[in-house]
Amino acid sequence: MKNLTKIAILLIIIGLLSIGTAFALSGGDLTRFSMAGTPENKQYQASASDVTELVVKASIADVTVTGTDQSDIKIDYTEDRSVNYNIKQEGSRLIMQSKGQFFFFNFWSFNPFGIFNKINITLPKELAAKVDVRSSTGSITVSDLNLKDNLKLDDSTGDIQLEKVKASKDINVSASTGKISLDQVSGQNFDLSASTGDIRTKQTQASGTTFKANSSTGSLDIQDLNDVPDIELSSSTGDIKATIQGKRKDYQIDTKTMGNKTQENEGASKKVKAHSSTGNVNVQFSE
Repeated sequence: MKNLTKIAILLIIIGLLSIGTAFALSGGDLTRFSMAGTPENKQYQASASDVTELVVKASIADVTVTGTDQSDIKIDYTEDRSVNYNIKQEGSRLIMQSKGQFFFFNFWSFNPFGIFNKINITLPKELAAKVDVRSSTGSITVSDLNLKDNLKLDDSTGDIQLEKVKASKDINVSASTGKISLDQVSGQNFDLSASTGDIRTKQTQASGTTFKANSSTGSLDIQDLNDVPDIELSSSTGDIKATIQGKRKDYQIDTKTMGNKTQENEGASKKVKAHSSTGNVNVQFSE
């Protein structure tokens, strides 16, 4: 047994020395030893006035969308042998889509250290276009943007964050494995959905009739939501905490937690429904 322990320790030392040697030979760039190769930086540019819909379908990438004072849409991205993109304009639709990736084992494609390809999109702060961003693996971040249409974000494995974003129409955000965070976001109707992550919002303004937030195994923390006529909050195994900027007496309140259901102000013109199967529920109003 002692001999086996010594052999195991020796093998670990040899492995660490091999990794250190590779790191030194690469000049600190281990991607030189990757089957994916060294990433290549690229840029695509289009006139924002010619675009009424921006669609991004990424496979393995962190996607950032930022509003600026520029007049064009610029897409800065990286490609390697495992991931590359096709960008085209079909009429007024600007589409960026992953061409594919190798499906054999690639250590760096699995990104154990979180080294994803980057897609950085900058566009005018005031944009008269729909924005639809989807990522299979990687985060999605949208900030400093005022859209004159819908905003749709979908992430299979990664977090989604919005900050200082306005949309004149609906906002739909979905994350399968990751959390959703909104800060100073306004739109018409909201539909937020997370399978295994938390949903947290601050100073959210819904000018339409509905605000929905659902998480299967995460908690909901909805702070400073305006007095939307129809609010629906649900979680299977997480807590629900909400603060609504409105009068309690104006809302028909339907809460349920651990089999205990309570109703308040039946017949009120507005309604809030907050249900959690095994978590706590706390809904507060400013008045």
